[in-house]
Amino acid sequence: MTSTDADRRFSAITRTAAQTRVLDAALKLIAERGVSGTSLQMIADEMGVTKAAVYYHFHAKVDILRALVEPVHERLNELLDAVEAKRARRDRIETLAAGIADIGIAQRALVGIAANDPALRVRLKGEAARFDALNERTVHALYGPHPTNDERAAAYLGSGLPEAVARLSDLDDETLRATLRRSYIRILTVRT
Repeated sequence: MTSTDADRRFSAITRTAAQTRVLDAALKLIAERGVSGTSLQMIADEMGVTKAAVYYHFHAKVDILRALVEPVHERLNELLDAVEAKRARRDRIETLAAGIADIGIAQRALVGIAANDPALRVRLKGEAARFDALNERTVHALYGPHPTNDERAAAYLGSGLPEAVARLSDLDDETLRATLRRSYIRILTVRT
């Protein structure tokens, strides 16, 4: 399955209210206990339902993890569509910086988990490949088909958003958004 096929498959998914409750409980527990320290039974207990009720919606913890990261992947694809539609490099950089900051704020808990819990990446090898493909798409969206080494490095450094959001957890949303946006623009504005 190509990345594009996976993108189409995931973009067609809509969540029921029950699935959303499972995901909310899972995110809370994973943020507190980590991926390895959270079980389907714990999620069921957090919700006050049986494990079978959780299993009805998600057959394994990895399915929950995929469902948690899927909206981020979808938003990143939409953001890159917007970036690619911009003609001027500065507009592409500013659009990406603002969008990445917004995603970081909207997904603060999940981004923190991604930065601090290596089990998430291990459990989601397929999704990791999809995010790696997005990093490559970002390089080409910003700098064209033949980016310099400095441009590639800037884009890869910019992909360290989870670590930055996790380390700046003391900032309120607006301060964090402005800080991320400014910093990302500085990183991505490569002088050649």
